[in-house]
Amino acid sequence: KTTPIIKTTFLTLFKMAQVGPYQMSNQKRSKKKNKNNPNNQNNKTKRKKKYNNDEQKQQELDYKTFARKQKGIFIKWSKNHNHIFPEYRDVSGSHVSQKRINIAKKIVILILKQEKQRITRSFEDFARKRYKGKNVTVKVDIDGAIERVNTAKVKQDNDDDYGEADDEQMWITACQSPDDELVGTILHEALHYIATFNGKDICEKDEHFVIKMLGDDEC
Repeated sequence: KTTPIIKTTFLTLFKMAQVGPYQMSNQKRSKKKNKNNPNNQNNKTKRKKKYNNDEQKQQELDYKTFARKQKGIFIKWSKNHNHIFPEYRDVSGSHVSQKRINIAKKIVILILKQEKQRITRSFEDFARKRYKGKNVTVKVDIDGAIERVNTAKVKQDNDDDYGEADDEQMWITACQSPDDELVGTILHEALHYIATFNGKDICEKDEHFVIKMLGDDEC
């Protein structure tokens, strides 16, 4: 009788004689997932490039066109060329969720980027009227507003405020809200803390005046 060790050796030699030592080694390696497989890396690179290309195409789209292409989203825009807010419809809409907020955030970010000049001009026009005969330096921080929009999260409090924000974060109430109102709420909150006159924050009343100039009738 042969010992188990010798028997194993005989079996190994027999298999190697049939398939060859190189193929035997390949069979063992094929059982393990090879994370360094070039094909796997190529697939990841392709997926990343596709994602980046999709993001770039979205940035190139007009925000109204982008909103129209979103499945299940319906927004009616104002015909007034000075307005950047949607027209609010008298409908209840579905409850706000984080998924809906994430779609609305993309639309609002495009609005802030593409309507930068209109937003800046509105604050400058207000400053001229508010401080007649005085030199006022107006600065509008679009990048800071976009950062706040990106932080927008749903909150479960059933209060009367559709949304609230400070100079860093934003929260949207999980109430019933149609798409145009949800986008308008996030855009409204983004326009708070966005401008300074002579390096100082402006009061909420003055902010609301400018926001109304830009088309938010709910101010």
